[in-house]
Amino acid sequence: MNRDLYKSVGSILIILGIVFNLLVFFGSDKIDTAYLTLVIVSFYSILLGILFYRIKEDEQNILTNIALILVVVSFVVNIILTIYFGGHLLVFLFWVIPLSALAYIISLSLLLIDKFRKSSWNKLLLLFILIFIVILPLAPHYSDIKSEAVPLIATTLGKPTLCNLFEEEKSMERCLAQIERAKLNIILDEGNCDLAEDGDYCYLKLAKKQNDVTLCEKINKENENKDRCYSHFASIKSSVELCDKIVNEESRGSCISKLAIKKNDLALCEKITSNKPRDNCFLGIAIGKNDLTLCDKINVNDIRDRCFLGIARNLKDNTLCEKVVDDEKSESCACSFMVGADKDNCYYDLTKKFRKDYCRYTSVNKDNCIHDIAILLEDIKRCEWIFNLAKKDSCFNHFNK
Repeated sequence: MNRDLYKSVGSILIILGIVFNLLVFFGSDKIDTAYLTLVIVSFYSILLGILFYRIKEDEQNILTNIALILVVVSFVVNIILTIYFGGHLLVFLFWVIPLSALAYIISLSLLLIDKFRKSSWNKLLLLFILIFIVILPLAPHYSDIKSEAVPLIATTLGKPTLCNLFEEEKSMERCLAQIERAKLNIILDEGNCDLAEDGDYCYLKLAKKQNDVTLCEKINKENENKDRCYSHFASIKSSVELCDKIVNEESRGSCISKLAIKKNDLALCEKITSNKPRDNCFLGIAIGKNDLTLCDKINVNDIRDRCFLGIARNLKDNTLCEKVVDDEKSESCACSFMVGADKDNCYYDLTKKFRKDYCRYTSVNKDNCIHDIAILLEDIKRCEWIFNLAKKDSCFNHFNK
């Protein structure tokens, strides 16, 4: 082959090696292993470029020619891949760089075999070991970006079967899910949900994307996505009328409840027929207005307790703790209004009584509290949270008996 061709390919490889190093220098820290691979490939590229550039006409033979052809073919394949996938970074890292590395390794091996064929096998074996030690970073690089690159490539090629590259079932399912999302995004860009497998979900996404509430009408009445669609726009437009279009009674109540709290409009709470959303509506407005009479309208004990607790905190009134039905919440409420050692002792007693961790609210006796709750709950991991070394040792000794 013409020596100018060797020199040209060698020059390109050296330039590519420099470019790869610049990519590493200016690259993102988020894909460290990928850029580490670029360093390795740049090493191959520069070394191979120098060897090609220095080959004279009388040194050319079958091995050097095969090495040259392999590199040129890798150039062509990688250019085609880059153009076909729109120069996407993940494809570049997942396919282009590893393919280049593979071509460079084989070409380097051929050139080294030719260059050192008169040397002892020990020296040749050492060179091969060095080459393959250098390529070890390719393994973590491949696994790091495989989960993102494969779905992209599979979607572009229209080949979901590429997800079979994943051995774990969960990874394969995630890959297929990413492909479906990518397909949906293409359909959404075209604005034609008739092509989607799940047309109702597509219209929900399209309605949000185009900010067009009329698209909610295209969703089947029996599908929950229709309710979600109206709920979304009701919140944005603060429209009770859109809440009224929601079929599911509890979802409709939750929609009205959010608007009532947002507008501080008690009359809207009275419109709600479902118990839990109605109670949550009274809860939100009661705490906003510090209105105890609204707490009395709440039917569910847990929500009513939250109402009294919220107003107690707002007004800093410990007498309201007595209105809380749940004993644990009532006593915890009372502890929160204490100060100093009384507060610590109260939470300490609460921890032992209900076998729950209230130690985070203590200050002076925190280590004692953690020590006792670790033993009560038979949880050795909590011993690590103790700062006092003697107490920590005592905690671990209890479990090591």
